[in-house]
Amino acid sequence: MNLRIRSVLLSFILFTPCCFIRANAAHSGKGGALNEKAVLDSAIVKFHSGELRKGLLLIDSLLKAGCSSPYALYLKGECLLLSGKEETLALIDTLRKLNNHEYAGVLDLKTELFLGDSEFPAKLKEMKEKYPANPEVELSEWLFRLDHGEFEWAKKKVDEVSDKVLFRFLPYEAFYFLAVNSDYEAAYSVIKKAMDKKLLKMTKTFLQQEALHRLPVSTSEIYVAEIPYAECGPYFGIELEDTSGNKIKASLDTGTSGRYLSIHKKLLGEKIPGGNAICIEKGIQYRYMSAPSDAFIKAASLKTPSVKDFPVLYFEGSLTSSDGVFSPFAFKDLALTVDPVNRKFTLRNEAALKKYYSEMSNKFEEINYIERFGWIFIPCRLRGREVLMMLETGSRDVNFNSLAARKYKIPVAKSTTLWNGKEYPVTRPDLTIRIGGMDYKPEDGFVEDFVMGNNIYGLACAGDIGPEFLRNYRFTIDPFEKKIVLERQPR
Repeated sequence: MNLRIRSVLLSFILFTPCCFIRANAAHSGKGGALNEKAVLDSAIVKFHSGELRKGLLLIDSLLKAGCSSPYALYLKGECLLLSGKEETLALIDTLRKLNNHEYAGVLDLKTELFLGDSEFPAKLKEMKEKYPANPEVELSEWLFRLDHGEFEWAKKKVDEVSDKVLFRFLPYEAFYFLAVNSDYEAAYSVIKKAMDKKLLKMTKTFLQQEALHRLPVSTSEIYVAEIPYAECGPYFGIELEDTSGNKIKASLDTGTSGRYLSIHKKLLGEKIPGGNAICIEKGIQYRYMSAPSDAFIKAASLKTPSVKDFPVLYFEGSLTSSDGVFSPFAFKDLALTVDPVNRKFTLRNEAALKKYYSEMSNKFEEINYIERFGWIFIPCRLRGREVLMMLETGSRDVNFNSLAARKYKIPVAKSTTLWNGKEYPVTRPDLTIRIGGMDYKPEDGFVEDFVMGNNIYGLACAGDIGPEFLRNYRFTIDPFEKKIVLERQPR
């Protein structure tokens, strides 16, 4: 089971739009203009209070009654795109047919940003020239520059951008999630502004990060250390040992966002020596769980590998292939090399990693990555376009979200998958993609509505790359130069 945290834990508040939207609210299509305006105003109130579903129901009631207001269509498209719904593309087509090229262009621009399309910069330049006063275009540029590490610039502009755009919470949330692992104080100060303005509420995600920040900083004297390999179903696993002799079998999950070891067995977590645990009520929910569980966070002492104050989150779950999962960034200031063929996990500090690179004899590929909240995104080519894909070792093969599948016309094949003894119909991608310098054709992936790597602030990806591709290589996750190094291995 792939470990995808439900987006329902992410609180996103929608609010009254800016003057760009208000100015267009009176531009109604067929039907009663006064009724349309009243319903749209009511929908905006719902968005303002965070009642997204109710707001969309009001807009849908207008559209089903024959309303063709570009404003209503645009607003619906903005809301749906936050969750990566493929219906956004149909709304773009409809807006173009109505000759509302500004609304259509903005949604198209934001879709390319959402998917990490390499043609976004050229599209942005075109939109800035056509619509220099459009605040949503300005927001798109702000997000792109933030995503590429311009934190100081983005922090100075966050209030100005927020005051102009449709979703005022969005710049604050984006800054928080992209900056929290490199500069917690700056990230928290920005998100606190949004809470003070009542644009965002304190969520379980923010509480988790606050608790992790209160832990002692993890330290080790590791130069090079090997960790015992462990069988964890289809995933890459290790066996950790704490200072009391408790052994923990955990699989590598690059989809674990919090830079910690996540133990899905509460009793085992309680046995691990460490300081007093911080409890977050109903603070965690993975996709396989029917309801959220209380989460406990503490700093543990490990014997294998020798690490002090190792960050651990534990709760009552039901994983069967391992005791839990771990982020590659849980081991602070250490690079992780995984050798699936020879069943080895190796940790190296920066000096040891440079030495390892200098002695590397196999052919290798280097792929730079973007990190967002502990998640890794790498560029891949498909059907003549370069997009971002999330590296997700806790998933399966290569998967695409339906928004990307529709936009890029990805060939698909109908198939079935076996789950709990029953066959279920699925849609599989039927194409070859290019990852670094390698061509790869997935055999066991899905095309589905779920969007990996989406924290509801306009930056996501086209899909995810799971362990089936990675097991063909010895791979290193290098946090110092932010790159993935793939070494070809004879089998």
